[in-house]
Amino acid sequence: GNDIRMEDNLLGFYGGEKMPAGLVLTYSGSKFLAGGAGVPTWTTAIANMGDSAYRWFACPFNDSGSYTSLDTEYGFSDSGRWGWIRQVYGEVLSGYRDTYSNLMTWGATLNSPVISSMAWEVATPAPLWECVAAYTARAAGAFVIDPARPLQTLTLDGIMLAPKASRFNKTQLNALAQTGMAIQGDQVGTGISEILREQSSYQKNTQGIADNAYEVLTTLETLAEVFTRLRQSVSNKYPRHKLANDGTRFGPGQAIITPNVAKAELIAEYRGMEYDGLVENTSTFIANLVVVRSSTDPNTLECVYPPDLINQLRRFNVLAQFRLQFPIAA
Repeated sequence: GNDIRMEDNLLGFYGGEKMPAGLVLTYSGSKFLAGGAGVPTWTTAIANMGDSAYRWFACPFNDSGSYTSLDTEYGFSDSGRWGWIRQVYGEVLSGYRDTYSNLMTWGATLNSPVISSMAWEVATPAPLWECVAAYTARAAGAFVIDPARPLQTLTLDGIMLAPKASRFNKTQLNALAQTGMAIQGDQVGTGISEILREQSSYQKNTQGIADNAYEVLTTLETLAEVFTRLRQSVSNKYPRHKLANDGTRFGPGQAIITPNVAKAELIAEYRGMEYDGLVENTSTFIANLVVVRSSTDPNTLECVYPPDLINQLRRFNVLAQFRLQFPIAA
């Protein structure tokens, strides 16, 4: 409840809101409710989730304990949702409300590829849980349709912008995005709140070196779709097959797969994903794809699978070299 902001007449006189004559309201200096304490314990909740798919997890809590618990659950370790054992994928969408300087300091402490925390101005009227819900709902709705499309320009329905004088400017928004925070703002002066960039909090690799591999949510979303389709392709067509070497002379109708057959299947599926706008550069993918039988387990196929994910148009650079008049041709 500490994030409930107390205000009146947000729309102003021309919006049909004004203080009745003789009424005076007095708020605390911060204009926020106070007295709430404590942070959630996630142990039971996470255990109850099991291996069920929760692709988009809205988390209005931004304390370090909550982020650590959810980063572990949704992380890349063997026990995480992105790990090889579970393969159920997903991301955590969250938010943080504070001054620009405090957000810059706080954002620098984050570094998770599966957590996207959106920066909000102190004067944003809505409580943080509504902001997080709007972000998560809009992201989920868009990613279900196409996981590779960026989220910029999508509106955050039901969320009123902070007053103009209190909004982050473009320089600040750019800096916040570079500090691992998703950003929102005014939709081209319309007064409608929109997503500007679905930034994850990932900034450095395990060696502490700057890394943009998981910089935006579309990367993980596209990977989740690619991996899911890869798994479906193999499991649907070869659910109970025998495994043999390439060149084995078996009769027609035998449920047998070989490394070359598996490789052809992966290539065919990749072409389908290229057609659907998820990946690109099929010829390079084929050149680097490797499928072999395991040297230690005769019942296992091993694969080096190098998808080239499609990218997003996020910037359009123009070098404008104007002339008052081009020279007249001779």
